[in-house]
Amino acid sequence: MIDAQTKLYGVIGNPVQHSLSPAIHNGAFKRLGWNAVYLAFEVKHVERALEGIRGLGLKGVSVTLHLKQK
Repeated sequence: MIDAQTKLYGVIGNPVQHSLSPAIHNGAFKRLGWNAVYLAFEVKHVERALEGIRGLGLKGVSVTLHLKQK
């Protein structure tokens, strides 16, 4: 169950819909009994996304190749 204590992780990219990361990470979180969720975020503005990640307190973020090039 997602609640106020749930830790948030994600992958950012554009495109990101193809990413298997949410399924892989959420499966691992469930098996480990972690109160965490991993989401995919489509990002159009990298700088704004980084501000949002910090502001929301995400615990970790993966980056797709497209954004790594920027």
